[in-house]
Amino acid sequence: FRLGQGSVSGTVASTAGLFSCGLLSSLMFFLVTNLGVWLWFGTYERGWAGLWHCYLAAIPFFRYTLTGDMAFALLLFGSYALATSIKSSREPAAQAV
Repeated sequence: FRLGQGSVSGTVASTAGLFSCGLLSSLMFFLVTNLGVWLWFGTYERGWAGLWHCYLAAIPFFRYTLTGDMAFALLLFGSYALATSIKSSREPAAQAV
């Protein structure tokens, strides 16, 4: 699928793919960075309970990460799709030979 083809199913698939990639990247960032905080800083106790508390304490910040990732993806890929559609609407129609 290429952006700018204009099919409804392609648009839905692109939007779902963009949403799932944004969600997955935010989730991976959350898991990896909080694991790093638990491993390298002495803020939480060593053990499963400390790791659990580390992840629980970070949940309120996850929404900001997710919101920022989704907004950036929407801005980046939405502006590309808009620019592509404007460019294709300004191109002259191909003449049949």
